[in-house]
Amino acid sequence: MARQFCRVLLVIALSIVLRAGELQAGAAAPEWLTVSSLGAVGIAKPTAGAILTGRIEVIGTAVGLRFAYYKVEYSPNGHDWVTVDKDYRHTRAVVQSSLATWDTQEVPNGQYFLRAVLVDSTGNFLPSSPVPVLVANPLPTPEPSPTSPPPPEPPATPASPGWLSVSPYGEAGISYPAPGATLSGIVELSGRATHPDLSQFWYYKVEWSRDGQSWSALEGPAGYRRKVAINNGPLIRWDTRRFPDGLYLLRVVVVHVSGNFVASPPVNVTIANHVTSPKPQPQAAAATPAPAQASNSFGTAVLTSPVAGAMLSGTVAITGTALSDKLWYYKLEWSPDEESWSPIELDYAHKEPVVQGTLALWDTTGVPNGRCWLRLVVVHISGNFVSTPAVPVEVANSR
Repeated sequence: MARQFCRVLLVIALSIVLRAGELQAGAAAPEWLTVSSLGAVGIAKPTAGAILTGRIEVIGTAVGLRFAYYKVEYSPNGHDWVTVDKDYRHTRAVVQSSLATWDTQEVPNGQYFLRAVLVDSTGNFLPSSPVPVLVANPLPTPEPSPTSPPPPEPPATPASPGWLSVSPYGEAGISYPAPGATLSGIVELSGRATHPDLSQFWYYKVEWSRDGQSWSALEGPAGYRRKVAINNGPLIRWDTRRFPDGLYLLRVVVVHVSGNFVASPPVNVTIANHVTSPKPQPQAAAATPAPAQASNSFGTAVLTSPVAGAMLSGTVAITGTALSDKLWYYKLEWSPDEESWSPIELDYAHKEPVVQGTLALWDTTGVPNGRCWLRLVVVHISGNFVSTPAVPVEVANSR
C-alpha cells in the first residue's frame, strides 16, 4: 500500500511539473528537471549565471517512488560537494517549492555550482544537473580606531588568485574573460598553463561545457594539445561564432608528463552573436579630438593619448585615467579589426589606479604597420568592467 501511495505521489508530482513546463517550453519537461526510474529532481531557482548575496532560497523538485530523502549541495569546482545546511536530510518530497535555504555569507565570494540529490530507500541516488552561480557578497569595511592611527599594514604575502588552480601536476587558470562576461566574435582567452619545472609539463588544452560535467576541447577532437607553457599570457583564440548563443563554462587543463592533470576553476560566460552593434560612421576630423572615455558603476576609463588618427612608431606612451572604487586591474588592448583584441603587454594587469597620467608604454614594433585600434579596459573586483570606445590609430614603423 505504501509503495502504491508513493507511485501515485510521483505521478501527480510529475504531472504538475510537466504542466508547468508546457506553459513555458512546450510538451517537454523543464530543462532544469532530471527524470529517471528513481524519480525526478532539479533546481528551478536560482538560474544559471545568477549572482547571489546573503541568504537565498533554493526552489525546485525532489520526488521518487522509493523516496527516502533529498539534499542540496554546492561545489567550488564541480567535483567536491558540500551540503548547504547541517540537517541536510530532507525527508519530505517537494514539488516546485522550497528545497533549502543557503547562507552564501558562509562561503568565500566566487564561482560555485548548486545541485539537488534524490536518495531512495535502497541507497541509490539521482543528482540534478549542476547550476553555475556567482557568490558576490559585499566585503566588510573595517572602522578606524577613534583614539589612535591604524598600525602600518604588513607587507602583502603573494597568494594564488581565485581563478588559478595549483597542484603538483601544474598551474592552470583563465584570467580573461572574467566570470559572467558576455562574448561575441573572436575572443582571445588569457591565463596560465604551466609547471614550475618545465621538464614536467606535457601539454595543455582549453575546454568548454554546457553542464559542467561533459567537457570538449575548443579546437575539436584533433590538434588540441598545446606543447608550449603559458605564464600569464594568451592561451587560445576562440571563434564564438561557431557555437550557438547561450551559457557556457570554460576551463584550461594542464597535463603532467605522468598523465595526471590539473583543471582550472570553471568560468561561466555567455555567447551573444545574434545581436550586432553597427560600427560608427567615420567623422570629420576635429581640430582637437576628444579623448575616448566611458564610465559606469564599475569604474571610469579615459584614453587621452594617442588620439584618433594618430601616427605611431617605436615605443609610445599611452596616457589617460583608470579608476574604480574597487579596482581589480586595468589593461590596454589593440585590435586589427575591432573584433579580436590582444593585450599590448605580456604582464598586462595593472593593479594601481591612474588619474591623468601614463597608463602604459606600447612597443608598436610588435604589431603590423597600418590601421589598428586601441582601447582601455578597467576591471572591477566583481569581474565586471568598463572599456573606452575603440580609438583608430596608424602604425608606421620602418621595416
